Amino acid sequence: MRGGIGYNRELLEKEIALNRRTGPEAQVEIGLRIPLFNRNQGGIATAGAELDMAEREVRRVELLLRARFASSFRAYLNAHRVAMQYEKQIVPQAQGAYETYLRNFRGMAAAYPQVLIAQRTFFQVRAEYVEALVNTWQNAVLLQGYLLNGALDAPGNMTIESANPANPEDRQ
Repeated sequence: MRGGIGYNRELLEKEIALNRRTGPEAQVEIGLRIPLFNRNQGGIATAGAELDMAEREVRRVELLLRARFASSFRAYLNAHRVAMQYEKQIVPQAQGAYETYLRNFRGMAAAYPQVLIAQRTFFQVRAEYVEALVNTWQNAVLLQGYLLNGALDAPGNMTIESANPANPEDRQ
C-alpha cells in the first residue's frame, strides 16, 4: 500500500486562454502479491545442500574416528608387546644377573660394585616394566572408552562469537 500528495504544474487545456495549472493532487496505490509460480525452489535447494553437508560431516567424523582408533590400537599393541617382553625376558634376565652377582659376592667370587650395578640395572628394568604396563593400560582404557578423551577441553578454533548458529556466516 502506498500513498502521497503532490502538486501538478500541468496546464489544464491548451486551447483555453486561462493557462491554469492543475494544482494539488493525491494518489493512493494498493497492491497484492500472489505467489502463483513460487514452489519454494530456493528453500528446497538450501535444505538439500544442508542435508548433503550433514551427510558428508557424518562420513568425515566416521573416517576421523576410524583413523584415531587405528592409531590408538596400534599404540596399544606396541605397548602390550613391550610389556610382555619385559615380563617374559628382560625382567627375569636382570633379576637372574642380580641374583648371580649377589650369590658370587656372598661366595667371595665377585666385587660389591658389580652387585650394586646389577641391582641398579634390575631396579631400572622393573621401573621401565611398570611404565610399559601403565602405557598399556592407558591405551586399553582409551579404547574401552571409545576414544573419549579430552571431553572437557575447549575446542581449538571455537569462540563465543563464532559459536552462534544463527550467524549466517557460520552456515557457509
